[in-house]
Amino acid sequence: MRETLGYIRKAVSGNSTTFYIYCFILLVIAGLGLSNSITALAEGHGLSNMSDMVPWGMYISGLAFFIGLSAGATMVGLLIHGFGREDYHFQHIGSNFKHKEL
Repeated sequence: MRETLGYIRKAVSGNSTTFYIYCFILLVIAGLGLSNSITALAEGHGLSNMSDMVPWGMYISGLAFFIGLSAGATMVGLLIHGFGREDYHFQHIGSNFKHKEL
């Protein structure tokens, strides 16, 4: 994992073209987030289909979904470690990543 992070750090550091593309992508994502935050602030909760009649908008339904998702992932992790099943362990992303030196 450290090798992969080192490779990424080398690829996006300095004055390389990759660095500027990476910064541009991050600025676009930050701009979209800022734009959506301002729109939500201006429009209110009606933007996510929340009202007095329908209190279950996108915020609350998304919250319930991700709470259930994290609880399921926690249970899978507990079962793996509780029963000592090493065959369920997965390889981390990039563990077999072969890179060339820059």
